[in-house]
Amino acid sequence: MFLSMMALAAVQAEATPKDALFNDLRCMVVMFVLADSTDDAESKLGAMTAASYYVGRIDGRFPGTNLVAEIQKAGNTLAEGDLQPVIEDCANAVTARMENIKTEAQGASQSGE
Repeated sequence: MFLSMMALAAVQAEATPKDALFNDLRCMVVMFVLADSTDDAESKLGAMTAASYYVGRIDGRFPGTNLVAEIQKAGNTLAEGDLQPVIEDCANAVTARMENIKTEAQGASQSGE
């Protein structure tokens, strides 16, 4: 898990702002697609949570972005066969970030911060 978080951080650090926006948009789109396409309540909740995470990243990092235009660009690059790997990558990134936050919070509570 640690190595995958480090690899993810390295890839994210190398991404240009345009690449970062594109990647976040793709993740947001596939998570909304997943949420819309499943009847499983747990999967739907997880996908909506991940989609919300990416909406927050986009709004925080790229305020004022024309989301409709950018979503169309990102969505047009996805073929049906691409969805599962993108879903997995995006879900893994959210999970890694949540684990990182959890670890930081545990460290802060143990040190009395």
